[in-house]
Amino acid sequence: MTLCQSSSLNEASSFSLTLTKEHRVEPLHIHVEKDDLEAKFGLLPEVRVAYNDGYNARTPRELLGIVEANKATIEEAWNEHFR
Repeated sequence: MTLCQSSSLNEASSFSLTLTKEHRVEPLHIHVEKDDLEAKFGLLPEVRVAYNDGYNARTPRELLGIVEANKATIEEAWNEHFR
């Protein structure tokens, strides 16, 4: 399930925030993907980078702000998706 496409970092960038059914057994988190790059962010108890696969050091920090700003929306989508 793709939650949204984000171009918040710049106009040329498009990131996909996704959830899949296999994630039900894990704590609340979101995957942020672009091309062959991926980062996973845990949302509880606070938003944090769980892993970074390929992004430069700056991008996960910027994505962290986007995830934090959308935490309530992501949590709502998670609860709806796994209901």
